[in-house]
Amino acid sequence: MPLKYICSRKCATPLFVSFSQRDPTREMIAIYAKCCNTNLEWAISLLGEIISMPKYDDEYIEKSKENILKEMENIERNYKEVVFDYLHATAFQGTALERSILGTEKIIKHISSKDLYDFINNYYKAPKIVLVASGDIDHSNLDSLANKYLGNISCNYETGIDQRALCRFTGSDIRDRDDELSLGHVTIAFEGPGCAHADSIPLLIASNIYGSFDNTYGGTIYSSNNTSVISFKNGNMHSFQNFFIPYHDTSLWGVYYTATGHSMQLITEYVIQRVVRLCANISEFEVNRAKNNLKTKLLHLKDSSMVCDELGHQLITYGRRIPLDEMFARIDLVNANQIRDVCGKYIYDKCPAIAGYGPIEGLTDYNNIRSRTWWLRY
Repeated sequence: MPLKYICSRKCATPLFVSFSQRDPTREMIAIYAKCCNTNLEWAISLLGEIISMPKYDDEYIEKSKENILKEMENIERNYKEVVFDYLHATAFQGTALERSILGTEKIIKHISSKDLYDFINNYYKAPKIVLVASGDIDHSNLDSLANKYLGNISCNYETGIDQRALCRFTGSDIRDRDDELSLGHVTIAFEGPGCAHADSIPLLIASNIYGSFDNTYGGTIYSSNNTSVISFKNGNMHSFQNFFIPYHDTSLWGVYYTATGHSMQLITEYVIQRVVRLCANISEFEVNRAKNNLKTKLLHLKDSSMVCDELGHQLITYGRRIPLDEMFARIDLVNANQIRDVCGKYIYDKCPAIAGYGPIEGLTDYNNIRSRTWWLRY
């Protein structure tokens, strides 16, 4: 969402600086600028002013509310977004992670400039902020500019204690049946560790073992994508993907798939069977293929904005940048035995969180799915 920012200082010369706000997650938000290297100081000075001395135009706040409400309507038509919001709502019920990023219509309509100022004063603190840059940047110059324009950001919290939001996973389900939709959208997820935990890499590799599938891809049962077997064996599955959504203290590892209503039960039972299979019967060949697939994805971080996002996430999570060679070395150390052990730790005989949306009358009931988490049948 573009940011309209009113600067308290005037600039006589137009500069090539564009500010945008990256899509936030439930735990992080990023503001980034793209500019020529000659305009670096101006860009960082604006960043410092946005964070420490913001000015909000009431008229633009009202326009932003309208845009957000329209965006909420658009998301309601994005069924994947809807079902993942449902997933977080049931998996982390009673905690901050259950809330949608956009908030509720009631909150959006009543938000004011005071609320924005209070939010910044409470959360925009130096220990929670990292400054990253990519491109033609001199590090010593960046360091001096950071001290000059961001060095006055407070380290003290109003309450005296930086309290992290409570994370509590609840094995449960939420189902929103709508027979007017052509496909049912379902996601089944298990609680995983925080993103800095040693088990996160094996789970990330496990999420790449079956890959993803969409019936528009084409291919055959002999294609390299293992998930095509699921589609051809159960011809009414339209799409499938594994996912791993990490947070600071917890994570969600699971599957998302779409299928016709009358085949929902058969496909759900087959999907959970394939998930539990990771705990006992995964081969080195499948693990090596997943590792290569993951490395290929990491190599695609070429855009400067994507690089900044990745660097910022690593600094907040690990306190340092992890070189690509080190990440590859960590991936290479994982073998099939470790995948089986880690999946057994977080998946086998564990309560999942389930969300369904659309024509899901045939979706297997929760207790049946839960009981199948310890069925080692292939």
